[in-house]
Amino acid sequence: MNIRAADVDDVAGISELLVSVWKSSYRDFVPVSFLESLSVEKQIVRHRQYMKKGVKYILIEGSDSIIGFASYGKSRFESHRDASELYSLYVDSGKQKEGYGTALLNHV
Repeated sequence: MNIRAADVDDVAGISELLVSVWKSSYRDFVPVSFLESLSVEKQIVRHRQYMKKGVKYILIEGSDSIIGFASYGKSRFESHRDASELYSLYVDSGKQKEGYGTALLNHV
């Protein structure tokens, strides 16, 4: 299992994974119209903006794609300024419950 820091060159893969996970994991919980409105292109813009603002990303790579990623940064709460805050954590729907999410969380 290879966990590494992500950079701007990874944003497309991160965005593809996020949209894929939303469409498979949340299809029974959010309106179909919302899921259909999700686009990789919009996510690419968002993640690039987040990186420019200092949000950190880590990812786990498979042989040909990103298996999972997490984003994190400084806590937004005054009482926890010395701590990191997990902003997001996504694991490919076909790879969930195999320890990848735990590995990302432990790394953060």
